[in-house]
Amino acid sequence: MHTVSLDTHAANIYGYSILIGFGAGLYVQASFSIAQAKMPREQIAAATGFIALGQVFAPLLALSIAGTVLINTAVSGLTVLLPNVSEGDIKNAIAGTAGQLLSNLDPNTRTAALNVIVGSIDKVYILAITAQALAFVCSVLLRHEKIVAQPTAAS
Repeated sequence: MHTVSLDTHAANIYGYSILIGFGAGLYVQASFSIAQAKMPREQIAAATGFIALGQVFAPLLALSIAGTVLINTAVSGLTVLLPNVSEGDIKNAIAGTAGQLLSNLDPNTRTAALNVIVGSIDKVYILAITAQALAFVCSVLLRHEKIVAQPTAAS
């Protein structure tokens, strides 16, 4: 998604989104199975709760940072491009609630404004790339072993 531009076809964006969802889905669900196989029976609930908490908190933190990066970079770029437009109107244009602001611009300025916004979105994906690289490096450092889950009788 970091390579997306104004000229990128919608099919490519859908394909990238599917790859991200598939990869993230496998990655996210593996932790529950591993925790249940490795933890003592009396600690499985706590381990599962801890993983679930992390899966709620991490996206919250990531979205907060991503939103800040998006708004700050887009506003600073559009303020330079559109010096006579208020910051509030620019923020509304980024959010998609500015009405006709972008449509009323001449075609060259509109294209430049859209390039600023798309460039800001590209910067947001740097956070995801960094997190995925860190997760990969950490996974290489983990002890690799075969996990054999033993069935237990119901209580």
